Amino acid sequence: MALSPMPHDPRLYRITAIWNWDSIVELFFIDGPTRALIDTGASYTPRQYVEPALRWLGLELADIDVILNTHGHQDHMGGNHALLNQVDAQVYMHREDAYLVEDLEAHMDFIWHADRHVLGQDLSARRAQFLHTVTGPSAVHRKLDDNEIVDLGDDIQLRVVHLPGHSPGSIAYHWEDKGIAFVGDAVQGYGSKPGTFPLYYTARGYEQSMQRLASLQIETLVLAHRYLWTQDARDALRSGKAAEQTVQDSIAVTQMIHQAVQEALRAHAGAGFLPVALAATQALAAEMPFTIEPRTGLPTGLPATLYSHYTELTGGSKSPVT
Repeated sequence: MALSPMPHDPRLYRITAIWNWDSIVELFFIDGPTRALIDTGASYTPRQYVEPALRWLGLELADIDVILNTHGHQDHMGGNHALLNQVDAQVYMHREDAYLVEDLEAHMDFIWHADRHVLGQDLSARRAQFLHTVTGPSAVHRKLDDNEIVDLGDDIQLRVVHLPGHSPGSIAYHWEDKGIAFVGDAVQGYGSKPGTFPLYYTARGYEQSMQRLASLQIETLVLAHRYLWTQDARDALRSGKAAEQTVQDSIAVTQMIHQAVQEALRAHAGAGFLPVALAATQALAAEMPFTIEPRTGLPTGLPATLYSHYTELTGGSKSPVT
């Protein structure tokens, strides 16, 4: 069963869904006076996972009042369009990610900027896969700002915590009374699964977001994927010291990557992105496990992370590949 109750409150449920054939994404349902679904997964997720889960609770898709997107990436907002074609729900999202949901061409250009414009990769297959998981744009009915309160009725009040890095408008929904923060992909640890790399688009913003999250002393982090960290346990819920360690691991990894790119720039003064990224990748391979994309020699599928460090260290330069 994809649905499981969460111990923090009897109105709170986790919906575990498969996406992209081999990955897991976690959605969350709050059964309050205003019923909220946190993220929608891919285009097929509402029918395949959310609808059966709600049916088990004696509810249906039409009972969802609000969609709370943690950010605008395809595995979190990909079900918005399909769901809004069936129900009269409102979509809430941070204003800086709204365009990723409203304009799919802009979305693809953003997430694959380094792949397309810097490395010159052919993205036709990835584009087709994207348009399978996101079948259309969706409206954003309420564009959220940092520190805003989303009131779902009774005592369910979620504070918006802006955590840019993984995307410009990544946020946590912080249920302060319960000590829970639904952070989506804002906290990356060592990456979402073995062989991967943490994914973010602004290096400085990501580290600052992790520092901010550490200062909030949140009791339970609720992750959208089962991110790797220094311990073997990979549940999406991390409480107490596990939550603290996951954030600290995220900080340590981005600092490690930053140092590797910085040293590669010194060793390859005046070089473009690819020689620097290759040197940084070689240095990082001794410190953290990840697989290599044969065509580029870079960590699989994720040049954006290295490119974010490169552009910040070179003053925003859009240097060529060579």
